[in-house]
Amino acid sequence: MDTYHATILHVLDQSWLRLEPFLIGKIPASLGTPDSFVVVTKNGRPYLRVHLYDHAPISLYEKVIVWRDAIYIGQSDYVHAINLVDKAVTSFPVDSYFCDFYPTREYLLITSAERLHCIDPDVSTRWVSERIGVDGVLLHESGPPTIRGEAEVDPPGGWVPFELLAADGSLRE
Repeated sequence: MDTYHATILHVLDQSWLRLEPFLIGKIPASLGTPDSFVVVTKNGRPYLRVHLYDHAPISLYEKVIVWRDAIYIGQSDYVHAINLVDKAVTSFPVDSYFCDFYPTREYLLITSAERLHCIDPDVSTRWVSERIGVDGVLLHESGPPTIRGEAEVDPPGGWVPFELLAADGSLRE
């Protein structure tokens, strides 16, 4: 079984330059220096070099994880998924800004400033919650059957608890 590891870098080590770059994001015509680099190893050896061009001038949070057969890169208001076998890319917006990833055995949960996104292993969106926050969504339990967390609805510090049903993302009454 292959083991993958992914890391976000802001300065690229010379050892990665022999791999052809994989460009993702809002790619400018003149290319220039990417906002970030993502490097992926397979069984401890360099496998993939990603040049990430940001969608917004400022990224509050950025993170990369390996989940199932893909790497997921969260930055600004987008998440990019790269299939580790065929290197197909799926990119999708996450509204105001990306916050974090919460992997489970069944699905990947992605929080943003306002919503929770549930992603299936085939990188398709299972559901997106209604707007539950305005400046951040944190999870404490990823389910199933219930997802629990807090959403900031009155910044700064106005966090309120919520519960969603993992099956469809609806608020639990």
